[in-house]
Amino acid sequence: GLSLLSLAVSLLINRRRAQRERDLFASSLDTLPIARQIVSPDGKVVFTSTAFRQMFPNVETPVKTTLAAQLVGEPDEADRLARLEAQAAVGIAGHAEVTVRMPGGGVEWRDVSASPLQLLPGYVVWGVEDVTPRRQVEALIRREQERFADLVERAPIGFYSVDETGRFQFINATLSTWLGIPRAD
Repeated sequence: GLSLLSLAVSLLINRRRAQRERDLFASSLDTLPIARQIVSPDGKVVFTSTAFRQMFPNVETPVKTTLAAQLVGEPDEADRLARLEAQAAVGIAGHAEVTVRMPGGGVEWRDVSASPLQLLPGYVVWGVEDVTPRRQVEALIRREQERFADLVERAPIGFYSVDETGRFQFINATLSTWLGIPRAD
């Protein structure tokens, strides 16, 4: 009788300790600004962070399913999510950027990551980060670089650049015409 009681108390203590460890792990994930979701090997959601719930309100499905329903653009984007899931299942972390359609009709970009949870084999930690602002800045920089290059090319004055040996690396159309130098556009 005493050993049965001792076993029951030991199981209860171990269960409480395991619950505290899970709670501590979940609270540490919940403080991160990146949306996180943990999915079990059978596809059930076991944890969603506050950031995830803010990014995907009223969503109880695994992130792969949620994002797959919103994908826009290239057909291989769904394949990227499937590859992430398959890699994580065999212990390899990865990430990919995908384009998603928003409820209002706009388009945004997400950096999606999937990592195996070392503590629980078969579990996957998904991360989703909105990288739309970065992508918008990159597009703006590209447009400005193209505008600047066009301005330099069409300027009414000559522009050129040379390398360390004095060979022309760039010569704009105006200077090329003045000097009679053919260009290899």
